[in-house]
Amino acid sequence: MWREKRSSSSRSKRSTESSDQDEEATLELDEKKLRKREFGKLKYFFAIIDTDSVASASAIYKNLDGQEVERTGNVLDLRFVPDDISFEGS
Repeated sequence: MWREKRSSSSRSKRSTESSDQDEEATLELDEKKLRKREFGKLKYFFAIIDTDSVASASAIYKNLDGQEVERTGNVLDLRFVPDDISFEGS
């Protein structure tokens, strides 16, 4: 009898591990679907930030360049724009 209980317990443990792995795979798949859907809706926007100092600009760049925006797969790509560049309508 003890062997039956042990094998039953072993099966139960394997079943739990299997369901945990299935759940992880499903979550990964859902995340991939979400990223693909969000990437399909991707539009490009830009903004110009006029900072008060080089230190402020450097801090913003250091902390935000390459960061993902809210699990969308969109990554911030920060660039330096020289002062002599002008934009239409500004």
